[in-house]
Amino acid sequence: MKLIWTDPSIEDLRAVRDYIGRDSDYYAADFVEQVVLSVERLLRFPKLGRKVPEAQDENIRELVHQNYRIIYRGFHESGSLAGSPTRKTAHSAWDFILILRIFAPPRS
Repeated sequence: MKLIWTDPSIEDLRAVRDYIGRDSDYYAADFVEQVVLSVERLLRFPKLGRKVPEAQDENIRELVHQNYRIIYRGFHESGSLAGSPTRKTAHSAWDFILILRIFAPPRS
């Protein structure tokens, strides 16, 4: 299984790091490290995150780290989404996990 970070997700993580880094380089680096460790857990537990309710697609999931959402999507090697009929077992592990975005939810 592979983790693939999209350009927007890398930009999001850098933006959050830069924002936290205005106050503390130490906490900014620690935040990035913790996000990366959280995402790497997906290699062992690909469906660790909950389904993203507004996406209405079980292949789009999210992890929450502090008050940030880490949105990801799972794919099979063929490029098909998890659970698609091109794969014999709908519950098999994903071959690729695409990290889509990292952002804070809107404040109410």
